[in-house]
Amino acid sequence: MTVPDIRTVDGEAGAGTARELVLVAITTRQRPRMLAHCLAACLAAARPPASSVMFLVVDNDPAESGRSVVAAAAAGGTRIDYVMEPQPGIPAVRNRALDAAAALRARWLAFIDDDSFPEPGWLVALVETARREGAQLTGGPILFGPPQEPIGAWRHFICRGLVASSRRRQRWRVRLSAGKPRNTVITTANWCADLPWLMAQGLRFDSRFARSGGSDTAMDRAIRSKGAKVVYEPASVVTEILPAERLTLRYQFLRRMHSGMVRSYQRRSAGRFGQALIRALIGGVVSVMGAVVLFPAGMLVAVANRTAGAQLVIGATRMAGRGVGFVRGVLDELPQQYRKVQGY
Repeated sequence: MTVPDIRTVDGEAGAGTARELVLVAITTRQRPRMLAHCLAACLAAARPPASSVMFLVVDNDPAESGRSVVAAAAAGGTRIDYVMEPQPGIPAVRNRALDAAAALRARWLAFIDDDSFPEPGWLVALVETARREGAQLTGGPILFGPPQEPIGAWRHFICRGLVASSRRRQRWRVRLSAGKPRNTVITTANWCADLPWLMAQGLRFDSRFARSGGSDTAMDRAIRSKGAKVVYEPASVVTEILPAERLTLRYQFLRRMHSGMVRSYQRRSAGRFGQALIRALIGGVVSVMGAVVLFPAGMLVAVANRTAGAQLVIGATRMAGRGVGFVRGVLDELPQQYRKVQGY
């Protein structure tokens, strides 16, 4: 089966006219097995009432490794559009999805990553919350799940801590402001926007973050700066599967260092260098000092409670990485963490 590009595929009769069109965009690059699992979960998810739902896969792989996966999933009769975006980088892929959704006159655009698996009520919760609250952007929790491959005892220890930490963080967010904390950043692993409003504002994902990550957090801030209503919906749950290669302390340190670099870079780019420098130095020192205390404490706690100890050890590692990243990022340096594909 040949999957046509979005410009040539035939549309559903009446899609987007009598019923609101929801376009679910899945971004991918060289992770066909993960994409297959994500697509299956998305197709099985419940559909929002009074809506037509379409699916779009935007592939950033010139070899089009995702095309055969989409063809297999579409063989069941559901329309799944496929397009390859040749410009490398996550912002280009996300902007391609924006343009495709606008061409289809979609009312809502939802994003999910290819390594993520939504729960059955994920999309309904996103769209219904946006409608009820009159929100321009909605999103929900992203939990961690264990890899679908064998791992050793040390990686299992780290995985246990990451999964437990993600669930603890979710419980904490639910308790804040009736589950709708204003400061929770909405990322594109679990994201739904009012597309006509977004296009009217002229907002797009920032190409400066093509290799570093952070274009979705920059978009979150840009949307809020336009006065949008942003709602965090805890009932919309997505689980990110952790590849085995991410289950090391080195990776956790680097991942947080990269996010810290991006955050400080964004603050500097906003024209507040002096303020950004002070915040970076203070944040860096506090984070590293906290990590020095937490890491040995975590190893001791792990003797009695492996899950609690793992959370402390990983928290300390990530805290140290973020502190180092704050200082590096304010010096106008962006990471290149997305040059290498992780996953399968």
